[in-house]
Amino acid sequence: MKRYVQTMPNKANITPCHSDNLLSFRKFAIKSGFLLQFLLILIFPVLAQESGMFLKLPISVKASGMGDSFAAIADEPFGVYYNPAGIAFISKPAVSFAHHIYLQDISGNSIGFVSTIGNFSISAAPTIFSMKDEPVYDSFGNATGESFGYKGMIIPITTAFLLGNLAMGSSIRFYSETISNLSDRTIIFDAGGIYKAGNLRFGYASINLEGKLFDYDLLKIQRFSAAYLQDDYLLTIDVKKEGKFGNSLNAGAEFRLADAIKLRSGWRFKENFGGLAFGIGLTLGKLDFDWALLNYGGLGDTYKIGISCWFGSEKKKIDEAKFIEEFTFEPNNFNSLIVRTANMINIAVMDFIGNNVSQTNASIVADILRTELARTEVFNVVDKNKMKSMLTEHEFQAGECVEQKCAIEIGKLLNAQQIVIGSLLRVAEKYYISVTLIDVNTGKVIAYHDIEVSSSKKLKQGCRILAQKLSKR
Repeated sequence: MKRYVQTMPNKANITPCHSDNLLSFRKFAIKSGFLLQFLLILIFPVLAQESGMFLKLPISVKASGMGDSFAAIADEPFGVYYNPAGIAFISKPAVSFAHHIYLQDISGNSIGFVSTIGNFSISAAPTIFSMKDEPVYDSFGNATGESFGYKGMIIPITTAFLLGNLAMGSSIRFYSETISNLSDRTIIFDAGGIYKAGNLRFGYASINLEGKLFDYDLLKIQRFSAAYLQDDYLLTIDVKKEGKFGNSLNAGAEFRLADAIKLRSGWRFKENFGGLAFGIGLTLGKLDFDWALLNYGGLGDTYKIGISCWFGSEKKKIDEAKFIEEFTFEPNNFNSLIVRTANMINIAVMDFIGNNVSQTNASIVADILRTELARTEVFNVVDKNKMKSMLTEHEFQAGECVEQKCAIEIGKLLNAQQIVIGSLLRVAEKYYISVTLIDVNTGKVIAYHDIEVSSSKKLKQGCRILAQKLSKR
């Protein structure tokens, strides 16, 4: 950048400065001083050996409320700024908008969207930063006719895919800066991955892999992250390496109050310019409203506000592999539960119909109910494989026989005295299981029960309760 040196004029030629001009000059000097300090700290960490205006600043409102610790989660449109793999865990299209209020008239706006096709996701999330142009004054408070300002633009295009418990993603980002009358642009590449192991997530992202700005290499950022997720809270921690500047630690948490309110907090452990982060989230139907505050030590506080709209009935993909792992059981164990005696009732359980869940997951819950019915020692449960064989032999299509009349016909073929039909519905994070018990001989409904559980982990408990109710009829 250019540097201007001004020499002192002859004392005799000095004219008195107007007080308004002097006041304007002082305001500009103070504002410029804060701005330069802010830029030097955040953007040029090693005496301008690395460049990249605002590439270090947090973008996601949700992440900001958790101390900017987000690389093991990143499951929202702005998550691509932390780890491009995160959008692979989003199953429904989403659109987000965020407004950023930084220091000394520096502000920005971001808009992002995510679209998914199966296990493949694509996203775009442009951000524009700017500072209000300020007139430049000379040392005597006289306007020079020039102005000083800043504008920056980041446009990331991201793709990601989910393979089992592993998500991989990459981004190409178009980045430009204008500082006063100087401007430059470049192309940046990012890559990252997230692995899910039960309630744990581990993430790694390498940001700003390529690119130069104003003849300097961009500041390269690496994030190593871990998170622990439960239904009512999540904990996350990031180790962040910023070029030659060293490592820093971010940690955060989110707590859910009821289903609609989320409280977030975190801390950025960074010498001089780290500090507290705090955020609030509110969910109303398909809309999420978020607000966050981040403290920059002596420089003051920054604020963010955002809104997201999720299209469809669920936000996140159901982890089918995890679902199966939690609730399946060894076939031998199931068969050992079937003790056929003359006093037991022969019962068949049809595969459940899934609403807002996959048919695979609905069938798994039906399997759980079969096991729990066998444990009651009241029923002889028809083997699932025998049922499938019978359906195939008589040309019944799996999943088509959901009506009472059809179920009765199948029950007779299986020599069952009673048959159960049911469904599994997911609404937000809750599940609803509904079962109907039918007498095969008379065709009458013997019993109808439903139950609500707060998470997938409690489905087994719900099936156990239903089995106990059915066994008492």
